[in-house]
Amino acid sequence: MLEELKYKVWTANKSLPECAFMQGSVSGIDREQGLFVISPSEISRGELRPEQMVVVDLNGSVIEGETAPADDMPTHLELYKGFAKCGAVVRMYSEWATAFAQACKPIPAFGIIHAGYFHGEIPATRLMTKAEIENDYEKNIGLIIIEAFKNLSPEAIPGVLVSGHGPYTWGLDPADAVRNAAAMEDIARLALCSMTITPGLAPISQAILDKNYKKRG
Repeated sequence: MLEELKYKVWTANKSLPECAFMQGSVSGIDREQGLFVISPSEISRGELRPEQMVVVDLNGSVIEGETAPADDMPTHLELYKGFAKCGAVVRMYSEWATAFAQACKPIPAFGIIHAGYFHGEIPATRLMTKAEIENDYEKNIGLIIIEAFKNLSPEAIPGVLVSGHGPYTWGLDPADAVRNAAAMEDIARLALCSMTITPGLAPISQAILDKNYKKRG
């Protein structure tokens, strides 16, 4: 079932940028069938095989797979339900983007590299409440991400920093979502360097942001 999508998710998972904390998850959705494929939990990336990908429906039920899906599967599910054009989701604890998430700070748009992938600052979510943490934690991560995009376009800004947690990105397909994850990591590193060199640095103008934004899809 969904063998081509399984292979794409597997390939994307294997291509996640190397980082100190290797935990990560990738998923991709088939909108016509109402099913998505996600990497399994507790299998290292080096041992992962395409047939080990897990198929889940939009009620969160496992349809196919011998192992449990990634523990943040409910987050992916909420993003697919909340973002109609989302084709794939990536969670990756990359160093620089995670630093911004832990600081609960957005990443300002300081240059054209940022503008090439994100049409504006990369937002940080609000902190979760005690009740949200204790009940349906992974689902509520997805819901606070959607809340953060109430007045933003998830197509124009395909990523977010979950405050106190880490980054999520999404895209047209698994490869696109991983590309956005890698871009966010480089953008976070450059942003922090720029902020260190020039404290209080202002973002680039809207005109430069618009000029260099490369709309996809």
